[in-house]
Amino acid sequence: PKNPKNPKNLRTADWIPDQHGAWPMVIVPALLGATVGGWSPLHIAPLLTWLLGYHLFYATSRLVKGRMRPRFRPPVYVYTALTAIAGVITLTTLGLGVLNWLPLFLPFMILAVWQMLANRERSILARASTIMAGTLMMPLAFDIGFFARFGEFTYDWGIPEAWYSLHAVISVAISEGVIFDPVVSSAAAWLPNSTNLNDWAWVWVAALGTAAYFFSTVPYVKTLVRNKGDERYLVFSIGLHIVLTLFAAAFAVLGWVHWLMPAVWVALTIKSIAVPWYAKTHQKTVSAKAIGRSEVAVSLLYLLALCL
Repeated sequence: PKNPKNPKNLRTADWIPDQHGAWPMVIVPALLGATVGGWSPLHIAPLLTWLLGYHLFYATSRLVKGRMRPRFRPPVYVYTALTAIAGVITLTTLGLGVLNWLPLFLPFMILAVWQMLANRERSILARASTIMAGTLMMPLAFDIGFFARFGEFTYDWGIPEAWYSLHAVISVAISEGVIFDPVVSSAAAWLPNSTNLNDWAWVWVAALGTAAYFFSTVPYVKTLVRNKGDERYLVFSIGLHIVLTLFAAAFAVLGWVHWLMPAVWVALTIKSIAVPWYAKTHQKTVSAKAIGRSEVAVSLLYLLALCL
């Protein structure tokens, strides 16, 4: 087994994020958005910018936690340079129109940096902000696919067409009802799409559902690791899962998601009860690595339900 005190392992941890559960949050929404929107070479630079930016954030958090010691500086310097280069290539290939997405990301980025500088990068607020930023990569990657086909972004300075679809989604619940056309994007034709949403509306609902799933893992993981035995976190985790299960059922009734989705949430709710109970009654400690790997499998099941 690896010795965490081994200098080689410590050097690796300086460069490569060791938060196993964070990888799906960083990668999955962007990949799903690009897949549904239609893959293009134009996705390479922005996705690299996002991935390198995540590494930069991680390296900076270690630098802050390490009280600015010289050992932690090289990763920050290297990732800053690489992120800047990838960012310039992104602006060169996509144009300044991609910056229209920046106001959506900025509040969550500021929150994450604030929590990191306050040495609270593992707080629920910090996790929520990074999850929201990661989830926004789904509609952004989808919009890049739109740009690759039509030469312009849907999201523009004024009120974007994407937000019209989002408004239409919300209006279903408060008006006589809005029936959307099936997915019209040829790039998204591979989706079975059993919902009554058009492509942009589906992307926003999918992003909302993905954010809800990833956020539900935050208190769940805390009940197994850092806050093991804390009844408040356990109650919060179970209560959150129940509420999200009800929302998933409501979305299925409205025809926005497949009926497999609430079934998955029922299973997730049972998991949020059973695993902490098993760990407590059998005096078992579930490692963060085991939790992270299991969540990767659960994420794939969730995405399957999302794409039906």
